[in-house]
Amino acid sequence: MSGLTLNENSPSTMAPGSMVDELPPETLFWVDALRFSYQHDEKFEMSVSLQVPRGKTIGIVGSSGSGKSTLVSLLGLLLHLPRLEPNTVRLRLTAQQETIDYASLSHKQSDAIRRVHFGYALQSAFLQRNLSAEHNMMLPLLVGNHTYKEAQQKLDLVLESHHLLKQHLSGFRDKWPNQLSGGEQRRVAVVRAVVHSPEVVFADEPFANLDHPNRQLIAELLQAWQRPESGDQCRTLILVTHELDLAREICDCLFVVSQGRLLPLDGYHDESTGMVYPFPADQKSVDELTQLVYPGGGLKPVVDLSSTNSP
Repeated sequence: MSGLTLNENSPSTMAPGSMVDELPPETLFWVDALRFSYQHDEKFEMSVSLQVPRGKTIGIVGSSGSGKSTLVSLLGLLLHLPRLEPNTVRLRLTAQQETIDYASLSHKQSDAIRRVHFGYALQSAFLQRNLSAEHNMMLPLLVGNHTYKEAQQKLDLVLESHHLLKQHLSGFRDKWPNQLSGGEQRRVAVVRAVVHSPEVVFADEPFANLDHPNRQLIAELLQAWQRPESGDQCRTLILVTHELDLAREICDCLFVVSQGRLLPLDGYHDESTGMVYPFPADQKSVDELTQLVYPGGGLKPVVDLSSTNSP
């Protein structure tokens, strides 16, 4: 993304001694004091420290322009952050014995991770208009050195693997993208994101501009992939959305992005004051929620951590 810059010489917000050479097996991503801003917006700055567990659905909600899509694009290697410091963003894939440091990745290595281990379901389906729905769904396999026959067999297995996939995708494999509704195009995009058996799927606003039945169906399709009926694979879904109710329904962990911070939805810890501020559970919209992140937004502390160490 043009204009994305790294804020250098920023202190880590992780606890001292928390850095380790290798990530524990249950950790997928480790992000330590990742700070970035936009050249066109001097007031915007985002600072993120985060551990992403593997085998879960991680939700990130926030208002438009809050930086949530940029963060996910950085984790998904769709954006390159120049001069990234070592150990700022690290990844441990199930098939890898060693932790991968994003700062040391070459373009070729990044391409290989995207092609083999990551899948993407974005706000726009981005279907190839000169390919049928079936060929669009097979595309990650074909660029991944599978033969046409192998790719077709793999697609058959994926569509047969869950009743939702079989029911809602088998009927229009031979149609062209311009013959599909917006919801049908999005379903094709979801299968394309998972057909090559990635370890991580990044879903950035996959429900946008869809009616309620299609939003619910896309959510169920993503859930079906992340929690397969066989239960024999560890899959991680990282979901960016404005749909707070759906996110609460399907996510194991939920974060809100506001004013340059990534905060767990169960509350905000103000390190400068030692106060913990709860997020009310009855907020109906992301905009309503993000207005409550800081004390100036009206929250009242429920725990004063600064007093816990007092004599």
